Amino acid sequence: MGRTNGIDISADGAWLFVSEAFNKNWNPVSNVIWRYPIKKDGTLDTSRRALVIDFGKADGSAKVDVDGMRLDARAGSPRLYVTRHTGGEVVVVEPTATNKILR
Repeated sequence: MGRTNGIDISADGAWLFVSEAFNKNWNPVSNVIWRYPIKKDGTLDTSRRALVIDFGKADGSAKVDVDGMRLDARAGSPRLYVTRHTGGEVVVVEPTATNKILR
């Protein structure tokens, strides 16, 4: 795994969300968010890791770092709020879909 600057757990304790970034010559080249199922014993099921968003593919902003994130506790349709360093924005992402930016 690359470096991370965002981590959160779903309100029901079933999922771990982790940002991952890679740099080349100190410049960001990739920014993604992964979702991992949390097993009953508290460990991660890494074999079922799923991509939540690849910012390079979703909106072309792979070079803008994730600078923290929070998952809301909305029942039925939670949202992942992602701050973007140097992007000056908070991106709202659908945490159960792939590459779906809500706003």
